[in-house]
Amino acid sequence: MCGDGIACPFHGWRFDGEGQLVEVPRLDLTPRASARAWRVRERNGRIFVWHHAVDAPPSYEVIGYRDDETSWTPWRFNTYRVRVHVQDLTENIIDRSHFSAVHDMAPPERDHFEVRFDGASMVVEQSLRVTAVDVAGYEIQTTTTTCGPGIVAVEVSQDPIEMLTYITQTPIDEELTEVNLLFSMKALPDEKATESICELNDRITNEQFTQDVPIWENKIYRERPIITKVDGPVVQYRRWFRQFYSDGE
Repeated sequence: MCGDGIACPFHGWRFDGEGQLVEVPRLDLTPRASARAWRVRERNGRIFVWHHAVDAPPSYEVIGYRDDETSWTPWRFNTYRVRVHVQDLTENIIDRSHFSAVHDMAPPERDHFEVRFDGASMVVEQSLRVTAVDVAGYEIQTTTTTCGPGIVAVEVSQDPIEMLTYITQTPIDEELTEVNLLFSMKALPDEKATESICELNDRITNEQFTQDVPIWENKIYRERPIITKVDGPVVQYRRWFRQFYSDGE
């Protein structure tokens, strides 16, 4: 970065925010040249780039979290490269059956599961009984918001604890997707308790993610899967996801 633009690390040529070449070191007359300028948004400590096959403008905004950064812990992050399509990855959120089969979760006492599709967002509120900490299970209420095809925010708020797991997915090529798992929580008055909760959540989140990887990398996509009443709204999810494809036609 250089001011409101960027500088080439090879020869130091500087381009402004519109992609126009504005300076060449030690050269009095700057030649006419330009680079492609991408639409970007800086949110939640990340930089997001908008891509569309025919360069249409953004159709939604990236949802912001952690308004008061000082009251939250720094992001903990882990990065994976997985052979999975972003559509398959976020489909896991509404796939209720896989929580017990893959993650060994117990049925929650409060059987709550609600899905809302709203424009570019999908919001899932549900009760989960996590057994990674205790065999009997620890019940939590989660709100998971999918913003577009590659951003997921999982919020857990159980007074006095407020936690946020933020997941971003970037396609690398036709097969691989880079997945970033980030975690932050509102700091408690007890620093040791805060650190302990952060470490525990970091371990559990990454354990559960790696449990999904062998499934993703070996599953076959079915246009018309057999859906039962114990599965989530897969058909509605796939219909909602279609809006994020742009093929240039």
